[in-house]
Amino acid sequence: MWQPTISAQFLKKLPGPIFRWLAQRWVSYEWPRHLFIELTSRCQLACEHCPRPLVSRDLPFEIFKKIVEEASLFGHRSFSLHLFGEPLLYPRIDDCIEYIKRRGHAVILTTNGLLLEKHVEALKKVDKIIWSYKEKITIPEEIRKWRNFTVRFFGEVRGKWKHSEVRSLHNYGGQVSGVPFTGKARYPCYHLWLAPAVTATGEIVICCADPKVTTSVGNVATMTIAEAWKKMQATRDEHLKGIYSGICKNCNVWATYPSLF
Repeated sequence: MWQPTISAQFLKKLPGPIFRWLAQRWVSYEWPRHLFIELTSRCQLACEHCPRPLVSRDLPFEIFKKIVEEASLFGHRSFSLHLFGEPLLYPRIDDCIEYIKRRGHAVILTTNGLLLEKHVEALKKVDKIIWSYKEKITIPEEIRKWRNFTVRFFGEVRGKWKHSEVRSLHNYGGQVSGVPFTGKARYPCYHLWLAPAVTATGEIVICCADPKVTTSVGNVATMTIAEAWKKMQATRDEHLKGIYSGICKNCNVWATYPSLF
């Protein structure tokens, strides 16, 4: 099948019918287009709506390399080096960024901003850095102006920023209370077709919104991402039939992305 060389960011800007037509042809059933890799579950902050498990784990660097090498068998891919931990706390974060870029892939990184100045040279190579906004943290003026630096607000934009985006809080599979549920009509979730995740313990989960690892289909120590991706087909089939069970039942993460179908 023809696979256009495009990005998810580009696709989202297109009119609905064109977006859906291209997105369905962009999906790869051999290996996901994008993969979240939680390098560490550690973090220095305790944000109100973060469901981060209170377990401090780092993904072994050799496992990280194994994932990237497997991806390289399937062409250009992109990686988010975060889930619930702060990626800049990972001891070899600079090596991880370099390793991915050397293999010809893209890197996205969401950070709390506390350690940006310690990793300036490595971060210049990252395709997109997202700072989850916290008012009491100051971002150096040099970094604020980087082409690849985006500040993410939950609510309305505050102040003047070169690049910014606004997101709604989501409920992480219904596991965070106090987050209003969307009024949209339910549709299949983007993550099942484009972006699963690997936790710091090596568990392969169906999306990035599973803090309690309830959707694991295997572990990267004994299973390839390609094998796990095929196992997720059963959940995709359920979504296409309008069946949303388990963690998907009360989740509102799907509403933060446009429908592929």
